[in-house]
Amino acid sequence: MVVPAPGPGPGNWVGAPSALLIDPAMYIAYRVRRSQGERGIDVVIARSDDHLRFETVATIAKDLLGAQSLERPALSRTPDGRWRVYVSCATPGTKHWRVELLEAHTAEELPKARPRVVLPGDSARRSVRPGRPDPPGRPRSKGADPIRVGPGHADGLRK
Repeated sequence: MVVPAPGPGPGNWVGAPSALLIDPAMYIAYRVRRSQGERGIDVVIARSDDHLRFETVATIAKDLLGAQSLERPALSRTPDGRWRVYVSCATPGTKHWRVELLEAHTAEELPKARPRVVLPGDSARRSVRPGRPDPPGRPRSKGADPIRVGPGHADGLRK
């Protein structure tokens, strides 16, 4: 186990990780969930020099992004060495999701960065969450677009 759940019992877990190797250190970003009433409360960024024991270097709370819940973070670095974390955010009181970007000089500074919406989502589609299969009996929002990453895409993302 790399990171333990925040408490015992159902609904307490960490997951949806992203990893980035900055030799020799390994950085991970993951989502924290506490009980059924507190889903996606934080995104944590942690570092390990031995790739076994991780130490928290930053925590991004859902309140910072004005979100009801946070989903899978994606950690990256720009060619000039700046740190980025993309976070899927649930708009409070709706089924709408958007993706926000935090960018800083260091991983530790990410919670102090000004959030920027990079994929606003679409209120008719409600989702920007990629590649999720339809749950049995609950079809996914029609027209939810996959996220494509690569050169030439604005902020590395495009519908």
